[in-house]
Amino acid sequence: MALDPTVRDAFPRWVAQWEGVAHALYLDVHKPPLVTTAIGLMIPTLAACQRLPWQCAGRPATADEINDDWATVRSMRGGQLAEVYASKLRCRLTDDAIEAATVAQLDADVALLERRWPAFASFPQGVQQALCGMGWALGAGAQRPGLCSPEWPHLQAAIDRQDWSEAAAQCAITTSPDSRNESHRALFLAGQ
Repeated sequence: MALDPTVRDAFPRWVAQWEGVAHALYLDVHKPPLVTTAIGLMIPTLAACQRLPWQCAGRPATADEINDDWATVRSMRGGQLAEVYASKLRCRLTDDAIEAATVAQLDADVALLERRWPAFASFPQGVQQALCGMGWALGAGAQRPGLCSPEWPHLQAAIDRQDWSEAAAQCAITTSPDSRNESHRALFLAGQ
């Protein structure tokens, strides 16, 4: 993997300023809502949920406890504060588990970005961070609205040319707060 180590080390804290940190499952604001945990980590299936190192009352959670939390959160209305969901659930992730899960997903995202842009390893640190941040918000893959999907042709063309100024002009995510978009934009511009 060719991600700059300083980006990898700082990424969980950096992305948490927009995603927040949740020790339990919650439903995000998507339509339909997605089961999520940790630092905006989407959990697509019960099987994926069961692979996380959940704790319940200070001990490893059982499969039944994880299943119950999954069923409970999926029965709730989406887009509420994470604390609302946590109050109804028993399983929790530790801070170390949250960091490890975030870095593992980041590594998977970087693999997708490297497939799309083989020169990714040579991109400036800020550009790598911006692409990882956008991939985190959108999904890094080719599925819509993922960063490598057909929804981003102008941004992708700018990255293909390593035209960081144009990438900065094309990187706004309509569903992201202005501060997140501005951070991505500034990181692309820093790559010039």
